[in-house]
Amino acid sequence: MSLKKQMILYFSCLMIIIFTLMEVINAYQSYKLLEENITSSITESLNLGLNNLDYYFQDAENLCSSIMADESVQGILNEEIGKDLDGRILMRELNRVITQYASTRPHITRVYLLDQDYQVIDPELNGEDVERFTDIIENGELLNISALHQVGYITGNAKVFSLVKVIYPYSDRERRVGTIVADIDYRILGEIFGDYSLPMNGSAVLFDQDGNTVLEKDAGGITWEPDKEEYSAVWESGSNEEVTINGREYITLNYVSDITGWKISALISRSEFVWAVFVQLRTGISSMAYRKFRLSWRRACVNLNISGRSTFSRSFL
Repeated sequence: MSLKKQMILYFSCLMIIIFTLMEVINAYQSYKLLEENITSSITESLNLGLNNLDYYFQDAENLCSSIMADESVQGILNEEIGKDLDGRILMRELNRVITQYASTRPHITRVYLLDQDYQVIDPELNGEDVERFTDIIENGELLNISALHQVGYITGNAKVFSLVKVIYPYSDRERRVGTIVADIDYRILGEIFGDYSLPMNGSAVLFDQDGNTVLEKDAGGITWEPDKEEYSAVWESGSNEEVTINGREYITLNYVSDITGWKISALISRSEFVWAVFVQLRTGISSMAYRKFRLSWRRACVNLNISGRSTFSRSFL
């Protein structure tokens, strides 16, 4: 083989290698870009769902703040409410103020107060278990929200989340004079996440600030309080990490509320996620290859046309 042919062969192989490497790099960059777009879309969906939930919790918190700031409430809490006639008058006035504020919130089933000894100031709730609220001694950056629990009203039992705030007098922000509790109907979560859906047959798991599993939403509907141990790895995982649940690998995408500390996690099957990205990547590469083929074909036709004209001209001359 002559030196000229060897150089042509070497140059051709080098160009093939360079072209292949460039295509691999472009394919990898396209894969990462598509992966980022899909994860960004899912994270935005998680953000929207949790923000809708935050709205109801913030609304309950604003309601409690308004009741706490009411002069009548502040005055009553500084007095001893007995079981005599004067005590019943104070109780009636207190319930009037609370009803005035809370009547416009159908998602709030009950608002009541605890005195300095954590005793319920409401004869209808004398048997209510309030031990879960005794550890709340101050109002922090995050809202104080209890785990999902059952309460007993005169009208019947109900499942609620309780938002809790400590009440301080105007003149002394260090002295606790009581606690206000707003029970929020758990079914509001069903309204928020009932039509909630994720791509690639994904599911969403909602955790409270303590890592308790509140619900799971998938294509089959809502499962309330799923097994905490089963999703412990999801609670501890960061965003875009892989976890294994019941022998299946999932990619987790998370969003955490700055208001409540609650966390919502999307679980996307690893295989379905990769396949979805591959399908979009294949479609994009096929479209690009088709455009390149058309461009090359046009150039070849133009060159052939020009070559044919040149041959015709030489023959004519």
